[in-house]
Amino acid sequence: MRHTLDKEQTMQTHEQILELVAARRRQPATRRGVLLGSAKLAGGGALALAFAGTPIARTLREATAQTTFANDLDVFNYALTLEHLEATFYRDGLDQFSAADFSDAGYNDSVYEFLGLIRDHEIEHVDTIAAVISGAGGTPVQEAEYDFGYDDVDGFVSVAQALENTGVDAYTGAAQFIADPDLLTAALTIHGVEARHASYLNNLVGDSPFPDAFDAPKTPDEILAIAGPFIVSSGTTGTTTMPSTGTGPGRRPKGR
Repeated sequence: MRHTLDKEQTMQTHEQILELVAARRRQPATRRGVLLGSAKLAGGGALALAFAGTPIARTLREATAQTTFANDLDVFNYALTLEHLEATFYRDGLDQFSAADFSDAGYNDSVYEFLGLIRDHEIEHVDTIAAVISGAGGTPVQEAEYDFGYDDVDGFVSVAQALENTGVDAYTGAAQFIADPDLLTAALTIHGVEARHASYLNNLVGDSPFPDAFDAPKTPDEILAIAGPFIVSSGTTGTTTMPSTGTGPGRRPKGR
């Protein structure tokens, strides 16, 4: 059956989302506080449920292959595996390349600074998700060893774009398996930031920062097909069932 939203349903859902997002923005809270429970999202669970019941959401869910997780901790360890990948990538890459290296490669001075902010976000994601898993009695998956295959700044930026877009698709695909409404909302706060990262990297390399109206969800198997080649040796597996695992406006003209 083809799912469609009539005009009234669309307006109701739109108004619910706007109202709940506005309420959330009026309540100050750090992302770490939200995930660890030291601050509650105002209406966050309701926001997730408001969209989850719509025909659009059901259609996206039906389009996702039936890959499942045993519980919410499995989903969070899956996310942690990818966050380790990203955090290590930025940490090591920005240690290898300096701001001067980026400037010599033709990038604006702000690019190195913004990539440093992305690195800090990814490290915070790792620390926070690991704390959530430990606090719930699970065992967080550990950082693995990676080979990202870049040789220069341009290669580093290209891999960054691939990782960020993969992260967005992974969260989109895994969200349906999170049973706890608070954990679902918490995961979506990270998903939103990953989407901002992906948009920035897309724009940086000259691609559209927002190419589609909807992000297609990807299964863990599809994500591993993309991210797996970067993993040289696995970290210690936690409670997860998954295997351990162009010129944009940020650049000066190519004739550097």
